[in-house]
Amino acid sequence: MLGRSSEFKGPLSISYHRNLDGVTFGLDKAMRRLLADHFGSSVNPKPRIFFETQADLSNFPNLRAAVILLTGVPEEALQELGKILFIDPATNLPLGFVCTSQQN
Repeated sequence: MLGRSSEFKGPLSISYHRNLDGVTFGLDKAMRRLLADHFGSSVNPKPRIFFETQADLSNFPNLRAAVILLTGVPEEALQELGKILFIDPATNLPLGFVCTSQQN
């Protein structure tokens, strides 16, 4: 069981950056701190995950699986994150899609 120390104050923002043929998903320090404050030491968020090619990304099950890998939050606790925004780090604007934790 995860030890929640506070209510999660989302939405969770994940940077999404296209690079050459692939993409990088990332969490900044503020987002990693929010996760640690809410879930405690039971999660191990990673600052970034890389997909070197679009084929690598297309072989990944779905964006929800990328969120699980990036945040370290188990699937059964994802709904606590609420809305998940994918942001262009160059402009700090949403990329036109929002993935809610309820979607597959």
